[in-house]
Parts: sequence; C-alpha cells; structure tokens
Amino acid sequence: MSITKQLIDVIANPNAVVDSPRLKIATGQLSVSDPGIQIEGLGEMPFPLKARHVKQIEPFTQQAPYGKGTQTVVDTSVRNTREIKPEAFRVSGEFRQAVAAVLPDVAAKLGVPAEELRAEIYKLLIYEKGGRFDWHRDAEKRKGMIGSLIVVLPCKFGGGELTVRNQASSERNDFRAARLEQAAEYVAFYSDTQHSVARVSHGVRVCLAYNLFLKSKPRTTRKSSIDHRGDPVTVAVHDWMDQNPDEPMVIALEHQYTAAGLKPRLLKGVDREVADSIMNAAADLDCRIHLGMVSRHLCQYADDGYFGNSRYSRYGGSRSESVNYDDLNIGEVYEDEIVVDGWKDFTGASVAIGKLGCGASDLISLTPFEKWKPTEQDYEGYTGNAGNTLDRWYHKSAIVLWSNEKHFDILTRSGISPAVDEFLRMRESLSTIEKEDELENACDDLDRFARAIIAHWPRRFDDRFFADKTEPKYLKAFADELIRMEDPDLVGEWLVAVAQRDWVLPLSTWVPNAIKTLGKGEVIPPLTRLLETKLPPNKHGQAIASGLPKRDAAWLLKLCEKSKSLRVSIDECAELVQIAIGRFASDVRDGGRNFRIQATSRQATWLDLVKASLTIEHQSKKTFEGTGELFALLGQCEPSFDLRSFQVNGCVELIRWSEKKLDQIAKPVKHWHETIRRRLLEATERKPQPPTDQARSANVSCNCEYCSRLSVFLINPSQSTETIRARQDRRDHVENIIRQDELDIKTTTLRSGTPHGLVMTKTQASHGRAFKQYQDDLELIAKL
Repeated sequence: MSITKQLIDVIANPNAVVDSPRLKIATGQLSVSDPGIQIEGLGEMPFPLKARHVKQIEPFTQQAPYGKGTQTVVDTSVRNTREIKPEAFRVSGEFRQAVAAVLPDVAAKLGVPAEELRAEIYKLLIYEKGGRFDWHRDAEKRKGMIGSLIVVLPCKFGGGELTVRNQASSERNDFRAARLEQAAEYVAFYSDTQHSVARVSHGVRVCLAYNLFLKSKPRTTRKSSIDHRGDPVTVAVHDWMDQNPDEPMVIALEHQYTAAGLKPRLLKGVDREVADSIMNAAADLDCRIHLGMVSRHLCQYADDGYFGNSRYSRYGGSRSESVNYDDLNIGEVYEDEIVVDGWKDFTGASVAIGKLGCGASDLISLTPFEKWKPTEQDYEGYTGNAGNTLDRWYHKSAIVLWSNEKHFDILTRSGISPAVDEFLRMRESLSTIEKEDELENACDDLDRFARAIIAHWPRRFDDRFFADKTEPKYLKAFADELIRMEDPDLVGEWLVAVAQRDWVLPLSTWVPNAIKTLGKGEVIPPLTRLLETKLPPNKHGQAIASGLPKRDAAWLLKLCEKSKSLRVSIDECAELVQIAIGRFASDVRDGGRNFRIQATSRQATWLDLVKASLTIEHQSKKTFEGTGELFALLGQCEPSFDLRSFQVNGCVELIRWSEKKLDQIAKPVKHWHETIRRRLLEATERKPQPPTDQARSANVSCNCEYCSRLSVFLINPSQSTETIRARQDRRDHVENIIRQDELDIKTTTLRSGTPHGLVMTKTQASHGRAFKQYQDDLELIAKL
C-alpha cells in the first residue's frame, strides 16, 4: 500500500494505536545493500569494495583527522581511516530512502520524536587493513545535532567491531551480515556516547557516517498543550513527509468554498475534522499550514465517434456547448497540470505567495481523482488540422502543509518576485525587533531565505530571449540587499549562481558598492570565480552558453576606472581582465558559435575589454599583454569583427573615449586607425569600371551539364542572352546556382514549346555592387 493511500485511510479513520518503545542504541539492517556511490571525478565506486580497489579510489580520499582538545589533528596511531567529504560523492536515491525508512525505528529506540529526527550524511569512511579509531566522542557538528548513525556497507572484512559505551553499560556490534556481504547494517547512538572501532584485520570496512539532528520547532507557531505525536494522522503525515521532504502536501477538501468562505471556522463536515487533525499534526511536526485553491487542467484525446467518417466531427469541428460529453471516448493524456494559488493563512487572511506547481502524487484526496467533477470542459472535434481534444478544468479548496525547514524554498519556487518582496519586508522589519534571541532567529531565517532565492535564481543567458526589456527591479533590489547583509559567504554563493545562471544582470554599479562595503579582500576572490566559471554541457553534450557575458566586460571597465578610489591595485585589475580576455578570445577563435550571443554583443564586449586594457596601461605606465591579444583578434577572426560594419565605427569610438579618459590617443588605437585607413585607401585606389563587353565572371560552383553551359555563356564576350530548355527541376537547379553564386544574370521562364526554357540575360549587378562599395568606402575614409 502506498504512503498516500495510507494517509488517506488514516485521515478517513484516525483510530490507530502507536507503540513507541525507547532505547539508547538502535541497530538493524537496511532494505537496500548497494549504496550506488558516485564519486566526483571518478564515477561509480566499485562495490563491494575490495582491497585492490582502494588504490583506485585513494586519490579521491584523504586521511581522516580527529578532534584533540580545540585542535583537529591527524594521528594514525589514534585514527587510521581514509575519508571522502559529502560534497565529493553522492549515494543513490533508493539508498537514501532506505536510510530514511529506518529513522522512525531509530527515533523510537533513542527516545526522540520521530517527526523531528533527521539524518544528514557526513562522510564516507574507508578502513583498510590496520584501520582503527580509538575511544572518542563525536562533536556536535551542526545546530540541533544529537547523535550519529553509522551504516556499514556489505564488504568482506575482519575485525572492525564497533563498541559503544556509557557509564552503565556497553554494546559491541561486529556487523556480521555486512562482513558476509549479506546486508548493510546500521548502529545509531547519542553524540556524547563513547565509542571505538577495533583494528581491521583483513579486507576493507566501508561505512557511511550520518549526523542525527532534531529539526527545530517553529518559533512563530503557538504550540498545543497536548502532545499529538502518537496521533495516527500525525504519524501518517510524518511518514509522508519523510518520503516527500521537498514537496508540499496538498489535501483537497470535500466541500466547495468561495474565496471569502475559505476560512477554518467556516469549514464544513469532514473538512473541519480533517483541518483539526492536520492542524495538530502541523504543530507537532514543525510545519506551515495554509489554505489554497487547487486548479487542475486536463487535456486528453477524445473521439465523438465521427473521426474518419467525415471531414468534420458531428459538432462541425468547432467548440460547442451542445456536446454530449458522456458519449465521448476518452484516450491519451496530452497535458495534466496542477497548481495552487489563492493563498490564505490559517486565520483566513490572504497571503502573498505565487502559484505553486503540484504533482499528482503530492495531492491527497478522499475523493479519487477520477470522480472529481469538472467545473468547466471544452471539446474540439476534428477539423483536419487540429481537434479531437477534450479540455477539462477542476477546482478544489485545499489545506496545504509543508515543513517549516522548507518554507523559504517553497516560497521561492512559487515565484522569485513575490519571494524577494517578502525577503525585503523581513529585512526591513529587523529594526523593530528588540529581543536579542528573536533578532538572532530572524537573521537565521533571512540567511536561509536568501540561500533559497539564490538556489532558484532565474536562468537568463541572452537579453534578446531570456530577459525583460528593462531589468526586473526585484533582482537588482535583492543584489543590493545582499551587500547590506555584509555576509561575504552569501555574496560568494550568489555570484556563483549568477555565473552559472544569469548572464544578463548588470554588475557595473554593484561591484564597486560591494567592494566599498565588504572590502576588496572579500569581493575579488568570488569575482575571480565568476569570471572563471564555465557552464557545463547539457544532457545532449552541448554548451548552454560560451564566451564572456557582455556585462562582465562592462563591470571590469568600471572597476579599472574606479580602482584608485576603491583601493584596488591596478595589478589586481589586470589579473581579472586577463582572465576575461582569455575566456573571450578562446570563444572567438572557436568561431563564436554561441547562438545566444549576437555579433554586435560580442563586438561591444571587445570594446569594453579594450578600454579596460588601455586603462590598465595608462595607470601602470607599462604594456599590458591583454591589449595586444585583443587587437590580434581583429586580424585572426575578422568575420566576427568586420572591417566596414564594425572596425571603422569601433575605432572612432575608441579615439573619442581615449581622448576623453586618457587625455591622448593610445598608441594601439593610433596603429589600428592607420591600418584601417590604409586598407580602405587600397580598396578605393581604382574606381570600378563597367564591363566593356558581354563577358562576365564565371565562378560557377557546379559543373553539371546545364551549369557547364551556363559557364560557357558567361565568358562569351558577344552573347547577352541564352536559353536552356530542360525539365523544371533542372531549370530550378540552374536558378539556384545563379542566386547562390551571385552571378550577373537575371532569369525568366519561356513557357512556349516543350520542355519550357530558362531564359538568361546578362546584367551589370557585380559592377553595381562594387561601385556602391567604393562609394561607401570613401564615406568611411571621410569618417576616419
């Protein structure tokens, strides 16, 4: 029976009895043996792990230290273990679920509330032959930590027994099932309990260490004086949330309510009973509880019986109110979307939360989905191009529950804009909090909220397709508020997200403000990571975006210009600019194939990088390597920096900028100006002359029978027209070659006779183009 079905049954009949035995140590076996460990940089770890595999894994491990007084030291005579930190590996979802499944039993035996107990993976530990760990206690590594959970994986080994002791007694576990490769075994104990690992005599002992902690109770929710932790509904909700920790639980109500009538005190019949039970569970399980409106849109294939029997359906292929929906044959689902909005808290007051998507598995309903009555439906019969679809819309009021721990994550998932508004409101309200402990709690909440917003930062790689015409104010407001929080770690985390997700957000004002507030020592390292971060390929192996965002060149220029007032050395600026140039040049030399970046954007980036490089040279009074690299790109990759459409205007812009900002025209700009002018003078040395006879250029890219005749016609100095009689596909081919190769020929079709003929007449189009280019070049020389 699924946990959702169990929950529905308990809500409908909450009369179960819960037994909660209490012990100080918990032991047992997991239902899954293979953890499916993936090590970053290596891939899947061989399993079961043999002694011969350890050498393969060793480069990804380190000698495990231990705490000695206030220090952390490495001493293999006390602890001889290798470890891998959690950020460098991950276990399979199935194994995580198996660990979560034993937590209720662990909670019962340790004597803690099951609904509050959580396990957080700490490290992967590998004990080779001779591995051991002397008597010690585990430090409390995070707020709320109460103990440790050690899962020994099934691998052949000898020795390695774990002994746990306190003042009254001790317990020894030799993990027989694990050492015989039969099952993964676990043992859980409190942090202040002494324990040791005996010397491993042979084989490899591998275990996963978890921190056990209790999730803190909500500070804003009034707690009931009654303990409902043994209540069947509370237990069922807890079990459901253990399996769906990141998702809100949505419980559809049985009665229909208007927006004004959706209040706890106005709920009817079974809805009131459900609300009371869920409210008690929310208080005991540290959950937020809301009311909302569930909207479901279901689009399916539907047939009225006339599909294929006539050109149109019996309803004429149009949407019709006269459709007998009971007669429709319903088939494949095309779309099934569920969202929750219309939010209220449990006093009935409206709450500013955006639309929240909901999976069908997260929706709890006493009435099965298939028995819901649609509030609206619309059928479109077959029209020849579309149709045979049935759209139905369902609406239900609901109680929505989610873990207080996930509150800010869920708020942010429902919409970045309302989340930022709420974040800013909470920041502003800090000034009204007088009690020190309440202020500390509020600051902790804001820190978690900020990290949730960062985790859900929008993806925008091109200002043509992925951003509003004007920068959304809420994104800038959040970025500015991060500076005022004066938390360098948070700023660094945000800049990593910006590097990976947002190439549009301007930083030219933000960077100087951040350095003024936090100091260059806290801001320049994450800015370096911002410039060095390259986006990983997608699932198809293609880069999402490449090159350097235009905005990064813009803030680098601003930083160079303001380096003195910001007390950033010009050498520090040069290091950042050189990183950016390397990334930019690599992409341009690779052909600049990122479709998201237009040529004009790439050219604007080049100009800002050149300005930054010239500023560095001007302030340092010495040559900067990056300047030469940028100007070399003009010759190496001219398709990206066309002489006439970009270089002339770009050079004029740099001359004006250089005179204004540097009080002189920089030498590289002078040289560029002279090079462009010389090339244009060479191009205009001779005025294009019209042809003196009928001979034309015969650069024909095809040598088939008909194109060969075309070539002969082109070079004939006395022939001005020619007709090729052929089938239409062959005539079309010749016309395509004429257009593709830009030949001086116009065509018409001679429709008399069989086959029809392609009449070709010579023109002076090439001379016209050359003469126009000559005139344009003269104008460009004048501009220079």
